[in-house]
Amino acid sequence: MKISIDLDSRRVRRVLGAAAVAAVFYPGWLLASQLSGLVVFSPGETIRAADFNTNFQLIETALNDADTRVTTVTNQVAPLPGQVTTLQSQVASLQAQNASLLGRLNTLQAFTLAGFPDPSLGPKGDVKSSLVEGTVYGVTTDSSARILVVGPATSGEMYVARFTNGSLDATFGTNGIVLGGHSPSSGSAVLVDAMSRVLVVGSSTSSLDLWRFDASGNPDAAFGTAGFASVAGASVTPASVALDAGGRIFVSGSSGSPAHVTVWCFTSAGAPDTTFNGTGNLVDPTGTFGVGVAIDSGGNVVVSGGTATNNMGVWRYTAAGAVDATFNGTGRYIDALAATPSFASGVAIDGTGRIIAAGSSGSAMATWRLKATGAIDATFGAGGLVTSVGIGAFADAVGVAVDAAGRILVGGQSFSGFPTVWRISAQGQLDPSFGAGTGFAVNQDLFVNAAQPAFTVDPLGRPVIVGGVNVVGGEAVGLYRFD
Repeated sequence: MKISIDLDSRRVRRVLGAAAVAAVFYPGWLLASQLSGLVVFSPGETIRAADFNTNFQLIETALNDADTRVTTVTNQVAPLPGQVTTLQSQVASLQAQNASLLGRLNTLQAFTLAGFPDPSLGPKGDVKSSLVEGTVYGVTTDSSARILVVGPATSGEMYVARFTNGSLDATFGTNGIVLGGHSPSSGSAVLVDAMSRVLVVGSSTSSLDLWRFDASGNPDAAFGTAGFASVAGASVTPASVALDAGGRIFVSGSSGSPAHVTVWCFTSAGAPDTTFNGTGNLVDPTGTFGVGVAIDSGGNVVVSGGTATNNMGVWRYTAAGAVDATFNGTGRYIDALAATPSFASGVAIDGTGRIIAAGSSGSAMATWRLKATGAIDATFGAGGLVTSVGIGAFADAVGVAVDAAGRILVGGQSFSGFPTVWRISAQGQLDPSFGAGTGFAVNQDLFVNAAQPAFTVDPLGRPVIVGGVNVVGGEAVGLYRFD
């Protein structure tokens, strides 16, 4: 039997089915080896039934095999999305665990590296020196992070002592100590200038006194008379000292009875600078005590302290010694935020010109921030004020500094004698990465006596507090350093 077929695709579909037509015209869909026996027809050709059957069977077998392979591959692919989902879930879980571990590590590092007693100063971050017999009033550090302290010695003279990691520095003065040579006298504040000269400010019964020594503790012959300068004054109480960009010396304190805020200005040679208010000093009756002093980028003199009404105050004077009326409209800011009595013992200026003052409010440490204009900065803490009592019911601050990251370091005491340092963010929050998550660090190993401690920050950013500590037979100098 012969069948004549026109190879029109529509007719082939009816005879062989759609899949067979696809196999005939698109043999690439099937394995070439399976179709090697196909008989090729030409249009109009008469096809024998045997040839047709042969082609049909080959195509049918190939299609069945293809279906089987498709089913096999489909079965192999089917579970892959689930496996991918499982793997993705596992990866996400591992990433979350990793982030958690990194967070815990960062927290641990922060708590470990900041706000704890520095063991490089002593096993418990402190040291006491009975070799220095006297009270401590002032502290600073030099470019080598050596600690210098001043006060009145038991002999009645001003003393300045220099320590290297808790030990008296034998390369300074006599076994690390220099005496002022004028009695009675006391050292109130100290700084080290860019030439490594040591400048001490203090007083006697009727004068404001200044001493300057070279880096070895020898009197500086270029300063005053044989390294000593003095100006007469009744009831003079100097408190702090600062230098302006030209090397002029500014001393803050109080004078007179009743006491008034006073600023003295001296040339770098130790003479009263009469370009400052015509006399070299300025007395401001709107304040009682001027304690902290800082010089801003414009050369203005900023003083912190308190008033006769027991309110914290900040005053600003021009480089020429006039009240700066552009500062809060009056030249001063008198606080109305804090509980009374309030007082600001320290003052610093940050990189944007804002003024930070630190002291006490009621029974708490208090830190205020003012705008450069003299108005309170309400974006800081609670309306411009941050307070803390540290570990007890009482705390106060004696000094303040701003670190390279813009954070505020405040030094003082809490629990009526334990040296304490607070670190405050630029937003006015206690920094939980400082200390044991509290924002403050306390050294409870030594207890400073009733005299207020003094505070500074060394070139490595380490807070330093010094104060008198009681020992058998008298008083010693206690040094405390935090990392």
